[in-house]
Amino acid sequence: MDFEICVEKRPELREIVKRLQQDLGGSLFSLALYARTMWGLAQTACDIGSDEYEYCAMEARCAASDAGEYYAGASVPALLSDVPYLRNTFLIAAGAEIALREELQEAERNSVNRLQTNALIKANAWSDLDLPTPEELTATLVAGGSTTINGHFVVYDESNGLTWGTNPYGVDVVLFKRPTVKAVRSFLADMARNVSYGPTPE
Repeated sequence: MDFEICVEKRPELREIVKRLQQDLGGSLFSLALYARTMWGLAQTACDIGSDEYEYCAMEARCAASDAGEYYAGASVPALLSDVPYLRNTFLIAAGAEIALREELQEAERNSVNRLQTNALIKANAWSDLDLPTPEELTATLVAGGSTTINGHFVVYDESNGLTWGTNPYGVDVVLFKRPTVKAVRSFLADMARNVSYGPTPE
């Protein structure tokens, strides 16, 4: 919305807003002060529904939103706390920013964990992953034994030559045929990476 058009017939309002915008800084206080002042102008100096009103209200909302985004985690400024619209705008923006930061941090942690896991797999450091070695698990399965790996129950059925797994949700899946170190190593690598075999609840 073009402010010059909105207030072309209100020179006194134009000058007030221009002065406010010139003094607007990036601190939490200045953003909150600008938001509160613009909101006050909308309510007291403009006719509700007019272009001037819409412009001032929009500026107030944008400043309150910027304050919430840039200073997510801070308490609601006193200048906004007693105006429900501005307070909610601040809180919504702050909540969205905090959620985004947490999502990015989680993605970064997952990326680091993936790199560490892949390095341990490459180094055959299975004990560091709390997993048996491929050779150990292969011997267990060939001998008719069974075990649970990362929530997956694993057993070799010699009668049909298939190695079965039951995932954490009770779904049976074929993992591979006769256990070999190569096949078991691939399975253990997936377990280290928290891959779930078979259907899982959404």
